[in-house]
Amino acid sequence: MQTQGTLRDGGLATLLQTMQSERATGTLVLQRNGDTASLYFLFGHLFHASGAQGQGEDVVVEALGWTDGDYQFDPRAKLPAEETIKASPAELIATAESRGGTSAENSDHAAE
Repeated sequence: MQTQGTLRDGGLATLLQTMQSERATGTLVLQRNGDTASLYFLFGHLFHASGAQGQGEDVVVEALGWTDGDYQFDPRAKLPAEETIKASPAELIATAESRGGTSAENSDHAAE
């Protein structure tokens, strides 16, 4: 797995599936327009997320709507003790899709 890249290459949904299939452990940090979301994995299991809007599944669902931004994965990051996510990545992706318009609301295309 690449340790850094852009969300334009496939989006967070693809990253979540890759983390799960590769049983990755570490922290995935997403950044977009000054927003940051941190997702924590243990052996491919997404168990915690934190961001400006709080903690848990809502952070992941919102970040799934980001169509651009960068990510960095740190396999050596210290993992938190709390577990704020019970849903599987597939369930979180379905929730984001069912909310409709999430990616349209969050896709601020800055001139590059």
